[in-house]
Formats: sequence, C-alpha cells, structure tokens
Amino acid sequence: MLRRLNGIIVEVLEDSVLIQTGDFTFQAVPSFRVLKEFSPDERFNYEAILEINEYGTALFLFRDTLERETFDTLRKVSKLGPKTCGKIIKSVDSEVLRNIIAGGDIDKLSKVPGVGKKTAERIVTELKGEFENLDIQQREDFSADAVEAMLALGFDKYSVLKALKGIKTENLPTEEIIKLLLTKVKR
Repeated sequence: MLRRLNGIIVEVLEDSVLIQTGDFTFQAVPSFRVLKEFSPDERFNYEAILEINEYGTALFLFRDTLERETFDTLRKVSKLGPKTCGKIIKSVDSEVLRNIIAGGDIDKLSKVPGVGKKTAERIVTELKGEFENLDIQQREDFSADAVEAMLALGFDKYSVLKALKGIKTENLPTEEIIKLLLTKVKR
C-alpha cells in the first residue's frame, strides 16, 4: 500500500501532474490544494493513494491528510469510482466540499465536474452524517472556478496556478480572483 510520496512536481498537465521521486517520475491526479499550493522545484511529502482495479491503475496525490481522508470517504459512496472522486477532489477544496455535503447543498455539489444531480443526491444522502460533527472552518473558496475561467480564456495552467499561489482567495468572489489573476499572469 502506498501512503506517502516524497517528491517534486516537475510538470503540470491538463488532468494530472508529473512528480519526480528519486529516479522515477510518476503521473498522478492532484488534489485541489496540491495544484493551488505547490511550488516548482519544492520537495514535499505528499499523501498518496495508489488505486489498482480492473480498469487500470491511478495514483492520487494529496497535500494533506484532510484531503486524503475526504477522498477515502467519497470512495464509500455507491457507484462512485476513484476517477470521479479524483475529479471532485481536484475541483473543490476539501473543507469546502465537506461543508457542502454536511449542509446538504445538492445544487452546489451538482456543479462540481463529474457530479450530476443524482450523484450529488447520492453523495449527500450517504455521507451527510460523516461530516456533521467536524469542526470545519466555514469559508468559501472560488479559486477553482477562477482557474477554469482563466484556462477558458487561453492562459497556461502552470502560469495561472503559480499566480494563484500568491493570492489569498478565501471569501473572495470568483470575479475578484479573476481580476487579480489577470494582473499577475502574462500570456
């Protein structure tokens, strides 16, 4: 079982990252915080899950234990595979996701990539009790929406993520984050 991976993210691809550890370079699905907080050439001890099933092999990379536990909890939902869980964890900060599920906000959850209305209902129904007693900060982070908007405008993902690292995005509306990114990112 793979639990942690100490390495350097050497390249950010569209749906994954390349992480170098020793003589090996692995392709992994990153979480939201990995994408938001990584620095090039910074060695970090990431939480990891290696998922092997009849459909293939996938490596999932997490910045901290909270994200890894959120992924593991999502895996408990019936008909929710590891790839869909990876899309969810990559698109939304774990604390925000836990608040959405605990609050039963099906509309907000169904806007997450890979999650439709029926899947959102199933997630809320099966996991609502999992996150209710946790002391999670009530905050909003719309940086994932801002990153998607910047990519739609044709900006390079690596440049956008690098610029995002220097911006405190908590409780800022998406439009403000985009404005700040536009001033920092060069085409």
